[in-house]
Amino acid sequence: MEYAIPQFDLKDVDEAGALLAFDEGTELSESDWNRWLDAYTVVDNWRLSHHYPLNAMAVVLKFRARRIQKNALAFQRLKRLQSILYKLRVRKWITLSQMQDLGGCRAVMSSVENVYKLRDLYFSHPLSHRF
Repeated sequence: MEYAIPQFDLKDVDEAGALLAFDEGTELSESDWNRWLDAYTVVDNWRLSHHYPLNAMAVVLKFRARRIQKNALAFQRLKRLQSILYKLRVRKWITLSQMQDLGGCRAVMSSVENVYKLRDLYFSHPLSHRF
């Protein structure tokens, strides 16, 4: 699988996010649509460029969770474009490059005790190259 590499600087990312976060009821001219499509390309590249680091974190999470519980589940997700734009519209003080939840992963364990064991494993080996 080939992962996206960020192709735009943070200023371009923030400007594209601001442009796409316009009011949905706004009429766009043809030139505005072209700018919108260019901005979409920038935002989509930014979003997809988070897939590789997210996947790496999810692999480690799954491995560590299964050290504690053989049938533990681990999931990952990238925030949908619609959700990104909604957040930018509602929280006008945040820029796209500052958004910290473009991706997320979680483990599902059978007990709270196992969740605490997993947490403790991260606290005891936060930067370990060993899983």
